[in-house]
Amino acid sequence: MVIFLRSGSPALLALRHALRSLRAQWPEIADRLARHGAVDPDAACFLRELIDHALHVALHGLCRRERHQPRGMRAVADIAGDYLQQNSYIFSPESFLGTLHGDAICWREADAELALPALSALCLKQLQHAMSVTSPDLAHIATLLASIKKNALASAAGFAGQLHGCEALLRADPGGIYAQMDSCSRRDYRLAVERIADRVGAQPRAVVAQALAFARGGDTTAPMHHVGFYIIDDGRAQLLRVMRTAARAPWRRFASITTAGHASEGLQWFRIASYWLALGSAAVVLALALLPLLASELNALSAAVAFGVLLVVAVERVNPLFEQLLALRYGARVLPCLDFVRDGIPDAARTALAIPFLLIDRRQIDALLATAEWNLQASNDSNVLVVLLSDFVDAPSVEPTSSECDLLDYCAGRVDALNRQYRVRFGTPPFVLLHRERSWSATQQRWIGWERKRGKLDMLNVLIASGVNGFTVCRGDVDRLQHTRYVFCIDDDVRLPRDAVQRMAGTMAHPLNAAQLDADARIVRGHGLLAPNGWTRRSSVARWRWGSAVVGPQFDERSASPPVRCFAFDYFGRNHYAGKGLYDPRVFVAACSPRMPQEKVLSHDTLEAAWLNPGFVGRVTIAEGYPSDYLRWSERYHRWTRGDWQNVLLLMSERCWNTGAGIQRIPAVVWFTVLTQIRLVLTPAALSLLLLMAATRTSAGAAVAGVALLLTLPAWFRLALNVRTDLRQNRARGLARRSLLFARDLHFAQLYRVAVAPHHALLATDALARSLWRFFRGRRLLDWSSAGLVEARRGLPPLPATWLALVPPLALSAATVLFEQDALSAAAALVLGIWVASPFVCLAQTRAEAA
Repeated sequence: MVIFLRSGSPALLALRHALRSLRAQWPEIADRLARHGAVDPDAACFLRELIDHALHVALHGLCRRERHQPRGMRAVADIAGDYLQQNSYIFSPESFLGTLHGDAICWREADAELALPALSALCLKQLQHAMSVTSPDLAHIATLLASIKKNALASAAGFAGQLHGCEALLRADPGGIYAQMDSCSRRDYRLAVERIADRVGAQPRAVVAQALAFARGGDTTAPMHHVGFYIIDDGRAQLLRVMRTAARAPWRRFASITTAGHASEGLQWFRIASYWLALGSAAVVLALALLPLLASELNALSAAVAFGVLLVVAVERVNPLFEQLLALRYGARVLPCLDFVRDGIPDAARTALAIPFLLIDRRQIDALLATAEWNLQASNDSNVLVVLLSDFVDAPSVEPTSSECDLLDYCAGRVDALNRQYRVRFGTPPFVLLHRERSWSATQQRWIGWERKRGKLDMLNVLIASGVNGFTVCRGDVDRLQHTRYVFCIDDDVRLPRDAVQRMAGTMAHPLNAAQLDADARIVRGHGLLAPNGWTRRSSVARWRWGSAVVGPQFDERSASPPVRCFAFDYFGRNHYAGKGLYDPRVFVAACSPRMPQEKVLSHDTLEAAWLNPGFVGRVTIAEGYPSDYLRWSERYHRWTRGDWQNVLLLMSERCWNTGAGIQRIPAVVWFTVLTQIRLVLTPAALSLLLLMAATRTSAGAAVAGVALLLTLPAWFRLALNVRTDLRQNRARGLARRSLLFARDLHFAQLYRVAVAPHHALLATDALARSLWRFFRGRRLLDWSSAGLVEARRGLPPLPATWLALVPPLALSAATVLFEQDALSAAAALVLGIWVASPFVCLAQTRAEAA
């Protein structure tokens, strides 16, 4: 008889309350242990940390709940208590598993994850009881402390996996892939099996048995030979049909079980159309609700303009609400991963960490090599090569100057020194320097590195894929580089956390994620590119005064990567690409390189995503650098905006996609990404015009208040979700303080956004004008300054500084006109005063650099 467990039993609730009282009484118990000699005084600190860890694990585990709990079933606490009583509270994971293997208990994932916290909680409760007597039994106390220590050292994920009723069956995978996966991916498989079993009304073991039967009869060289193909991939539909499910899932739930490359073009268009229809409808309703505050005194044309401006801002504000609601409704799409952290990256998955950069000065080279050395030490794997791709800056002649030659020699000498330093540790030189000469650019009318960053990466891909070396200076083990399987491209200011390369390579090496090409070299399943989550490095915003409110999410590269999710990948099956990701160079050369226009692409990342079907690895977060001050951030914003407008013009120009085999069809999700970027670019101008129209109304106070409510709407929704999550996880202590700080940062961020909106609008308008002029002239389409070059320049960046200086005169002119017409209300004075003070606010963002 199969017995299912329940985790919300009264026994577990009683244990949780007992542990909370134990936490309050622990200082007194520790003193009694020391007085009775049960604990060595030298080990008291370690014991205190051990007990704190055990309390944290037990309380965190016991606070979990099951949404649907069957009736009349045994509790996890009862099973754990029976085991400890039978073994006199002597616990070891091996004996516990051996005891349960003879019992007909089908452990589910939620119950298996509660077993270890329940055992720890019972030992802690028994320790509290043993110390409550007048003459405690020291031998029994020593036994309890040893059991608590073994419990703390046990792997929670591995322990839960061994308890699960389907683990042994899944390890019989005919492809042998399941046993090579990491613990998180195996847990995802077990949860997927439970969801299928609940849906069809069958036992989880029966679901796994049927999936194994399909895998054994599938192609031995294809993903169909892996049991996961029928649990989380395309074969799941076949498995559901055979299991004779009676309930039909909605289309979105059914489509979410497929990987990104499998959705047809029509289905992608349908998803995008349905999303924009729902988003547009909500934005229209919100704009119509606020329109009477603006259009009460306007003619039809002005009212139409006001409605259009309101609609642009409303779409931008409603979009986060829709993403959060869909995240609550649908689960995250998580790619399975092979465990390369445990045993290292094998030779068949050797990875090159590619870092493109420009040779600017020695200080920049030293900072670059320090970052590259950090990333090598964070990887700590002999099958990881750090490849430095260098270029000279643009010049009127092809011949390098003496100072440029000195910089190249200096960089090569530093690379040779690093190879000598790390050769003993890794058994081979891990650094490779590849440098190329400048070539003539017709669009720039200067000598530049061919196609800039994209050209360097393309030359590296050709070197790995076909062995053709187009670089003029090579240092390091180039022969070993040619046997590389993957390339992980990052910027020169990115720092990786520990084991990030192993997780990225392990995800790409999984057979369900590997790209498969058709006869036209298009990816028909899998991913040719995997992008990690990118957050700002906390140390790079140390000079920013209000970094927590303005910069956004921050990450310390020394900490573990938090698991995150991406809306575009969860809902559409394709992730956006920002130039940092891992790919297969052979797939890149076959599927992407022939389709890219020459000397026309400024922001190549978005267009590369059209052909490589990028996936998202939410378990890896990289730490990106941030500009040192606001004006340098504005210059980067201007570069990105020019690239977005240029991509729109390229996508609308069909001749750019005629590569000899006819016009190449752009995937629907790429259009969605590009239009989303343009929507974000148009929002500052729309917000500035909206605030100006609201401030000039007769009822300016109500109009400005309505706009403020529109801007803060996502903040209040996000705050409500955070409060709901904290209450469900029993984290009510300090909730009010956390909520106030969160609300303060969000509202300050919106106030700062209002202040810089005119400057961003002027920059976006300038970028649009330059893009149109250059595109139709065919000149200066590759104007681009790297982040390192911008940081190395002395003084203020001229373009953003000029537009920023124009904001106060424009605001004062508007205030003068309103004052002469007796229309300068308090709300208008407040808005225009914020804009007049915006340059001072922006320049005061960053502190002076320390000597």
